Amino acid sequence: MYFAQTNIQLFNQLKQGGYAHSDLSSVATAYKLAMHLFTGQFRSSGKTFIAHLVGTGSILAELGTTAQLVAAGILHACYTNGDFDKFRAGAMSQTIRNRYRQLVGTEVEAYVDGYSSIRWNTETIAAACSKIDAIEAIERNVLLMRLANELEEYSDCGLIYCSSQKYQRYMKRSDLVVDLAEKLRLPILAAWLRDASETTASSKRTVQEDLCNLTGSRSSCIIKPQSYRMKPTLYKRVFSAWLDPS
Repeated sequence: MYFAQTNIQLFNQLKQGGYAHSDLSSVATAYKLAMHLFTGQFRSSGKTFIAHLVGTGSILAELGTTAQLVAAGILHACYTNGDFDKFRAGAMSQTIRNRYRQLVGTEVEAYVDGYSSIRWNTETIAAACSKIDAIEAIERNVLLMRLANELEEYSDCGLIYCSSQKYQRYMKRSDLVVDLAEKLRLPILAAWLRDASETTASSKRTVQEDLCNLTGSRSSCIIKPQSYRMKPTLYKRVFSAWLDPS
């Protein structure tokens, strides 16, 4: 299964999927925000972070979710990995959260906040599976975002090209995420996850070692252009104006 990796591919996918003009505008707003927050960020495989974000949104679109959930998929990692520079006071300032709500809507921001708040490991995934019938709508959608993120990591056997630590962590929980997708009554997503993990496992020995972990990082990292010279005061002024143009 192929999923979009660029904004243009995603826009075309949404148009073909019958999403309204207003839906595409909402997704475009989320993408523009991601452009600011993930500039120069790469996965450990060398894949750009924004391609991963678009891919996650594309999976949610392929599942026929709402435009709000697609937009949240594009922004799912902004509170955990977004580059806010000096604005990273603690987890996230209320000013920035409020501005996000203005930009992308309360529902989208709630999904992103839920994504960053939920712990994601074998224990919590198993716990979610055991109480699936008691989970409310927003949390179900947050879990769906988590599963879409998981599948996107497997896309094109991408996990093989990441650090060995990340590969092992994801493979260890592969059966659990399939089980969670089935309990969420999403058999097509469960099938995609199962096929992707099996293909990844069977393809591991065929990939050259020197093609893997190109960034040398266990997870994601920022690689700034050599010409990057923006001063913190200027960055603050530019970013503040973008967050609050009034």
